[in-house]
Amino acid sequence: DIVLNGNYLYASAWQNDRLNIIDISDPLNLTMAGGITNAQLDGIATVKYVEGYILTAAENVDRFVIINATNPASPTIATSIQNTTSLDYAA
Repeated sequence: DIVLNGNYLYASAWQNDRLNIIDISDPLNLTMAGGITNAQLDGIATVKYVEGYILTAAENVDRFVIINATNPASPTIATSIQNTTSLDYAA
């Protein structure tokens, strides 16, 4: 999934368990601003941006994850919850 906020594009990389943050302030010269790879993001799917935070679901680990992206160069996992019943293959 991809979401745009300001000069940044937030894109999930499902197979790499990664959220990429791309600086698009110069559309002819895109640069990688930052990203995070983590086992908690295994199967990262939908990406939503809310006031500096990325809300996402990781399908392969039945997990909902909130990523602090207030510093695009160094995003971190703020919190997550896993539930193999209620979040089974959540997206």
